[in-house]
Amino acid sequence: MHSLPALAERRTYAPIGRTVTALGLAAVLVVSQLYASIPLSPLTAADFGVAESALAWSSTGFGLAYAFGFLFLGPLSDRFGPGRVMVVGLGVASVTTAAVALAPGVSALVVLRAIQGFTAAAFAPAAMAYVAEQIDPRRRAIAYTILTSAFVSSAVIGQVGAQLLGDLAGWRAVFVVSGIGLLACAVWKKLALRSDLAGRPAVSVSPWRVMLDLLRNRRLVLLFAAASTLLAGFVGAYSGIQITGLADHDGLLWLRASALPAMVLTAVAAPLVTRIPAARRAVVALGFSTVGAAITAASGGGLVLIGVGMFLFSASVVAAGPALVESISDSAGPARATAVSIYSFVLFIGASLGPQLAVALHGAGFVVVALAITVLLALGTLLARLAR
Repeated sequence: MHSLPALAERRTYAPIGRTVTALGLAAVLVVSQLYASIPLSPLTAADFGVAESALAWSSTGFGLAYAFGFLFLGPLSDRFGPGRVMVVGLGVASVTTAAVALAPGVSALVVLRAIQGFTAAAFAPAAMAYVAEQIDPRRRAIAYTILTSAFVSSAVIGQVGAQLLGDLAGWRAVFVVSGIGLLACAVWKKLALRSDLAGRPAVSVSPWRVMLDLLRNRRLVLLFAAASTLLAGFVGAYSGIQITGLADHDGLLWLRASALPAMVLTAVAAPLVTRIPAARRAVVALGFSTVGAAITAASGGGLVLIGVGMFLFSASVVAAGPALVESISDSAGPARATAVSIYSFVLFIGASLGPQLAVALHGAGFVVVALAITVLLALGTLLARLAR
């Protein structure tokens, strides 16, 4: 059996532009499903006759199932190939996503969202593993940054798109359209991307044994712990802005959309930023995310200052994500897909708990929510520093 390095010497790499475009667009659509429920909560609450805070479990249900799905579905890429896992996963997720529109009440919505989250989990670790196998190592850091930027930008794109489409056609239409889009992505991946490498090395008979081996690595454990704070703070901040009533409908749209330039600029700067070692980038980016959260806490509820803080916060999250992924992949050897699955698991466990943090503290006001997030991100920065 040939090793991947030996095979790499006799093959050409996938074109980065076409590959990253295909993966990036699917990434935005898949991960947007987590965030779509935040702006849709007023419409859904009115439809079901409940308070908006009761719908926080819709995001949490998706996020928890999405996170656990990584542990079960992510290692399949090491065994069957990331390209195959992506196509099948997107096809199944298209069905479960469209099914969310059929929910007759809150309980059914939470269950359907959890099923949707579990099936959607096949994509992200497979996409990261595909980049690791198919992209030239000299350009891989750029591909990671762009792909992770797509994942993180979905936090804004998903909210803005869901708010606009929900206002136009209702909350159920958002999930029907998303399901159609995911099916189109599955077909596109099948036709446009290169086939998986032949002669794949088996990393272990049991993916659970691989996970346990990875969790014995102190550096990886610290990086996983740091990653858990990233989206917990990010989703918690946007959820806090929503449920504390800081802004009206148009103000919320402005706050969400204002973060997009930060994400675009960070992705464009990837060729320069990726010259910095991944471990150092992770620490610096998490540090700046802490500063961004602190600015929102110091805003006193003023939308302009909150916008400035979320701009910096968003840019930092985009920079931190690929740095953490690169650091983890470099330390995981041939079990990179499994390692990225654990990373994705802890990342989205944090994301699923973010809305609950906001709900728990929203009675004290957004400033208290933002202070808690600042402390959480400071802890994440410290953990990343200890992992260097």
